[in-house]
Amino acid sequence: MLLGLVLALAGCGRAAAQLPKNANEASDREHFLQHEGRERRYLVHAPAGWDGKSPLPVVLAFHGGGGRAELQRTQSGLNATSDRHKFIVVYPDGTGRSVKRLLRREEVDVLTWNAGRCCGSAVKENVDDVGFIRALLDALPKQYAVDTNRIYATGMSNGAMMAHRVGVELADRIAAIAPVAGAIMIDGPEPVRPVPILYFHGLKDPSAKYEGGPGRLDKTVHRSVAETIAWWVRANHCESQSVETRKETDCIVERYEPAGAGGAPVVLVKLPEGGHTWPGGVDVTKHLGTGPLIATVSANEMMWEFFSKHPLHDGKPPASRPGKP
Repeated sequence: MLLGLVLALAGCGRAAAQLPKNANEASDREHFLQHEGRERRYLVHAPAGWDGKSPLPVVLAFHGGGGRAELQRTQSGLNATSDRHKFIVVYPDGTGRSVKRLLRREEVDVLTWNAGRCCGSAVKENVDDVGFIRALLDALPKQYAVDTNRIYATGMSNGAMMAHRVGVELADRIAAIAPVAGAIMIDGPEPVRPVPILYFHGLKDPSAKYEGGPGRLDKTVHRSVAETIAWWVRANHCESQSVETRKETDCIVERYEPAGAGGAPVVLVKLPEGGHTWPGGVDVTKHLGTGPLIATVSANEMMWEFFSKHPLHDGKPPASRPGKP
């Protein structure tokens, strides 16, 4: 199993739900739906000051292996970004089992995503997580006023892998993706349409190594960043060489442009000193030796700028009817 089992045993499983709430978490709502005979859970953050009627974009934010919705919320800080830029954030939970923590007798949940070749019981039990997200996207417009032309996905580690997967398999609904510290773990087929991707990865990541191979804390064999970029460059019909490489504060940005009409950009943000962490977020795994967090780079601001340029369709279809936020 990926980093997840260690995270859960170290206290980042159920304990995450007990983290102190910030002001912008107080109004978050918990939802459930039935899928594959399981009760599936997700948290929704609606931005402060929203009237509940004007349709808003949605960002799906997938937690890492062994985490849960609350941990992803804390780690990413996406609630504050949502409040600034006025979009809805959805934090779904993966599936898993309760296990006893090594140093305490209490039980914690080890939640993972079936992202293809990773991770944990979600893969072993072949959980239909893509089907769950499809069902969630069906349910969400009945609960909130959603701009269905602007639904995006991001995630950390195993959650990043899941963002890759829904980008491929739900390309008719997901407008663009921005995975953080996790390679693509499916082999195909390619998406039904090119999907814009902004991908963050630290060169000093010990858990999902930049060069690929087994991570420090698990036996999962990860694709390299180069292989992942090549996969998306091919799927998005891009030129094989980056047309723009610029060095910024603590990161290097490489952009691959479409070779012709109908393609989509592939953008890689390399963090030379970055570890298995969320750039500009909160380091929730420092005690596990997951490497440095780059505070000077805001993954949230970069991904929102990217997302805002890439709706699903150029000709915007009708948004959902307002729901009850």
